[in-house]
Amino acid sequence: MAELLHIPPRDPERREIDLPAREVTLLEDRAQVVRRGTLRLEPGLNRLRVPDVAPILQDVSLRATVTRGPAHAVDARAGRAMRVVREAQPEEVRALDEAIEALRDDFDEAAEALDAAQARYRRVTRIIDHGLTEIPEDAAWGVVNVQSWQETVDGLFAQARDLQQEALAARHTQEDLARKLAALAERRRVIERPDHRFVAWIEVDVVVSPEEEGAEADHEVELEVLYTTPGAMWRPTHSARLRGERLEFVASAMVWQNTGEDWDDVQLQLSTARSRQSTEPPTLRDDLLQAQRRAEQVQLEARQVTIQAAGVRNPTPTTSGPASVELPGVDDGGDLQLLRPERRSAIPSDGRPYRVPLLRFESDAAVSRVATPELTSSVVLRCVAHNLSAGPLLAGPVELLRDSGVIGRTQLLYVAPGEAFELSFGPDDALRLRRSSEVVLDRVDPITRKRLHLRATRIDLSNLSDAPSPLTLTERVPVSEVEEVRVHIVGPRDLAALTENRDLVRHLRDDQPLRATSSGYEVNDDGLLSWEFEPGPWGHVTLSLLVATEIAPGVDYNP
Repeated sequence: MAELLHIPPRDPERREIDLPAREVTLLEDRAQVVRRGTLRLEPGLNRLRVPDVAPILQDVSLRATVTRGPAHAVDARAGRAMRVVREAQPEEVRALDEAIEALRDDFDEAAEALDAAQARYRRVTRIIDHGLTEIPEDAAWGVVNVQSWQETVDGLFAQARDLQQEALAARHTQEDLARKLAALAERRRVIERPDHRFVAWIEVDVVVSPEEEGAEADHEVELEVLYTTPGAMWRPTHSARLRGERLEFVASAMVWQNTGEDWDDVQLQLSTARSRQSTEPPTLRDDLLQAQRRAEQVQLEARQVTIQAAGVRNPTPTTSGPASVELPGVDDGGDLQLLRPERRSAIPSDGRPYRVPLLRFESDAAVSRVATPELTSSVVLRCVAHNLSAGPLLAGPVELLRDSGVIGRTQLLYVAPGEAFELSFGPDDALRLRRSSEVVLDRVDPITRKRLHLRATRIDLSNLSDAPSPLTLTERVPVSEVEEVRVHIVGPRDLAALTENRDLVRHLRDDQPLRATSSGYEVNDDGLLSWEFEPGPWGHVTLSLLVATEIAPGVDYNP
């Protein structure tokens, strides 16, 4: 390997020391690195250099401290230089660069072959056009040689077909080479590291004070260097395996780093502190209050409300955009967490994700089947368990496993120690669900001017297995916040009262008879109505939901 040169050059008088990374504290978007080692230094001033540190480290965060020994650090600074010798690059990067260069040469050759084939094809087609133009002129002068014309034209068309095939083959070759070049360039970009082109080091000046006057022996000193560098991050990730009535849960951290320095055998600490979060109070502005005339007609509108509740009622979060590009922040529930894996880790600087296990526990699981026909036609297997670990479970993706292997992924919100949480383990194929919903009546009373809106929902559930399958089915009912709109569930008695009104019955559809809401339901204040039942083997269950909305006169509302 050729001699490694740096621009600007490093100070040759400084003593190069080995000070490996011992601890790394990862935040959401950066890392704090602690290098520590024991040295034997001479009395007086010792000018030291710690090589191969992150070129992108933040200079203002650099600190050097003597933690043991009769010495103290008087100065610490970072130095950087550019590598100028290509052969000094790592073997993998150099091999990729050579492969990319060879492919580019092949691509240029294929492009030249394509251009040449297309140029020859254009010349042959021009000759054919000229020849076909001259044949009528020769025939007009009495020069007729059919056999010669036919042989010439056939030969030219055969040559044109061959050139067309040659151009097509060159184009396909060029496209294949372009795909290979793109793949190698992407691989080269992934393994690109700052220290492939730049190197950095830390210069430390340490003064050793001898314990006795006139002592010239070396002293053992423990030196610690601390600095912060961007280009590193972590996010929580989990895996859950359901075995019968037991849930095995493993919480891990996915770590990325492309700082330019490898972390070998380091003790990681994962922090949820947000160093970028501003502590400045918001700017206060004046609120201008204005009076306006009350509208004669009340305008109302329906809206979707996400219910925020603790425990197993937490809704599953959804993310938009490509997950590989945008990563959500770390949700610690408002309480700063500092997680420390039990084992030491090795994280190379290649920008790839590495999984670091954090905690593991097993919990009894309450397994049930739930159905929300308005959202999906599948009956989902739900598992409710408790966090039996000493620490919280941070919000993040969860890999779901059964005895058959991986079945999918879901999301988990923040779960405190001892708190219950729920996971969905996919649909139950033995249960089939069908839902239909339509407006059966929307009429304004000609006398009272009140508007009556009836919506009927029918749900059919079939059990295709030979075993009973208990489940919970949930539907939504609108909840009114104003007195002008009243919503109620129509039961058998209410339906009987409605059918006694002959004027209303005349406006009902003949092909849609009214069915009262099926009994046995429970409804909460948020308008979630649920049934609990158990379809028998090969059984079929039909549920009905009839909701009436009464709207006062002068109210503009479209339910």
